[in-house]
Amino acid sequence: MAALAAGAALALGAAAVVWGIATDDLARSIGGGSITLTAGTLLALAKIRVWCTDTRAERQRLADLQRLATDERTRLVAAQGALEQERNRVLRDAAAAEQAAAVRLVAAKAAMEEQLEEERAQMAVDSLNTAFKLIKAGLLNPRATRSNVLHLIQQASRYQDEEPQAQPTRERGVGHPAH
Repeated sequence: MAALAAGAALALGAAAVVWGIATDDLARSIGGGSITLTAGTLLALAKIRVWCTDTRAERQRLADLQRLATDERTRLVAAQGALEQERNRVLRDAAAAEQAAAVRLVAAKAAMEEQLEEERAQMAVDSLNTAFKLIKAGLLNPRATRSNVLHLIQQASRYQDEEPQAQPTRERGVGHPAH
């Protein structure tokens, strides 16, 4: 609105200058010139005001930066979500691996206990077979006392020296014991 008024004043001032020159009236020409200068100054001031207060470019730049910040925030939230999911997956995998290791440990313990029991049973069988062979050979008296233990050990070592082939067959688990 101010620009329109300044434009009208500029036109009026120019008309007054032309009329003053045409009528040879100096006061009218000076008045028209003053009005023209004032109108030009007013137009310049209006343009300066618009230039100083027009923030369209800055607003556009701010909107662009806000859009970029929103996009970055969205990417950050998505990355945090993905990181949290990955962390949860790793924790689940670790828990599953720990549980599987515990199950394997229990199974290994059971297998070792079973093997130990089998070895104990085999030792019992071997000791009974040895005792039977010693009794059969007359080297072991079933009613022997503790004082005969050293004597029995010596007799057993002599007995084993006489029969060296029977032991390796049992250790390999093939063949039948000698009768």
